[in-house]
Amino acid sequence: MDAAADARPTRDVAIEGDTTAFIEELTGLVRLGARRGDLVVRAGEPGSAWSFDWVAGVITVDPDDLGALAPDLCRGLALHEAAHAAVTVLHELLRRDEIERLMPLLNVVEDIRIEVWMRARFPGAAPWIRAYNDVFYGLCRRQPPARSRQVQFLRGILELWWYG
Repeated sequence: MDAAADARPTRDVAIEGDTTAFIEELTGLVRLGARRGDLVVRAGEPGSAWSFDWVAGVITVDPDDLGALAPDLCRGLALHEAAHAAVTVLHELLRRDEIERLMPLLNVVEDIRIEVWMRARFPGAAPWIRAYNDVFYGLCRRQPPARSRQVQFLRGILELWWYG
């Protein structure tokens, strides 16, 4: 990993402040990416995770990230959630309680699957995908190993996939 990936990218001054226009841009991006005109992007609570709600068709973004991360990194995260909206169908295959119980494993498998799909479908988004994965995996590598062997195993799968 290069030195640039070790630093958390920061937003440039041109788009600081009110994030309404940026959320509208992300909404357009996810609708195009998922081919779903019904998707909505909403700012969640500060510190919340980026996520997609299959039932509501809502992608939740962390408002702290919108104010701190590079715009292309946020675009990549939004496209990642749009890919879940486009190709993840776990909610059609499993009951909600099964999904909740298996979510850590299912999310690892789905994240790898959708990112392979994203790179094939949106080759121009490769720098966005690299940006958020380099930041995410860089942060993970600086943390002490998880106590849970299951978490260590899942993290190992993701790191092996990303770093080879």
